[in-house]
Amino acid sequence: VTVAYETLSPDTSCDPRPTQRLLVPRCLIEQVCDEETASLFARALQHLRSNHFALIDCDISSWRDGEAAAGIISLFEAARSLRRMDCALASDGIRDRRDAGLRVSERAIDKARRSAAIFCREMTNALDVANADAFISPTWPFAAPLIDEQSVSIRGEKIPVDPHRNCFVRAANAAGATALTLPMGLYPGAHVPAGIHLMAARARDHRLLAVAARVEHAMPRLPLPPPLRETALSAQASATHRRSSATP
Repeated sequence: VTVAYETLSPDTSCDPRPTQRLLVPRCLIEQVCDEETASLFARALQHLRSNHFALIDCDISSWRDGEAAAGIISLFEAARSLRRMDCALASDGIRDRRDAGLRVSERAIDKARRSAAIFCREMTNALDVANADAFISPTWPFAAPLIDEQSVSIRGEKIPVDPHRNCFVRAANAAGATALTLPMGLYPGAHVPAGIHLMAARARDHRLLAVAARVEHAMPRLPLPPPLRETALSAQASATHRRSSATP
């Protein structure tokens, strides 16, 4: 993995030694995560504190705008690529994405790129001022739902799965950042993995890998996941129970 990053990184001269200082977008996490995710993440932060990590609350005002901008940019660029392809055998979802991207105006894409650039500057500046290695957050704000579910419940409110699931990982796309995900446990209800997302400034690959190794070492060994068939049956039973409970 390190060799791959060394090959791809445009800057190999930076000092990779981590400070073990991590920035936590605390208010954002409280706003967007469900209670299970927040609990798993709080437990992960406790392990890091006990291993001498400094955790610094730091919310970026442009985070949500930058993350949304990344979605618009992705849609726009994907549509231009798909337009050059024969999509006759593509799925309806692919064709719908192409058509939606082709409707994005130049004005909208210019605004999105400005928003992404603002977020990149603010995120990088926050890391530099704090001499921090990375931002740390959950990977997703909720457990991965069943494939056909369109919404999830966040603190009693129904929220569409997309784009809410992307609020942390897509921010890295907006900033052109270096980012990776590590496991932090299993959701007790859904029996699916939960992740920690680390996001560092652009081209700081070596430093991110170094601090990620220390974060991984600080986390407790995860229990073995249940067998896939048992997990699938449990998830199916839970979904059936939720549907029956919702039926008057």
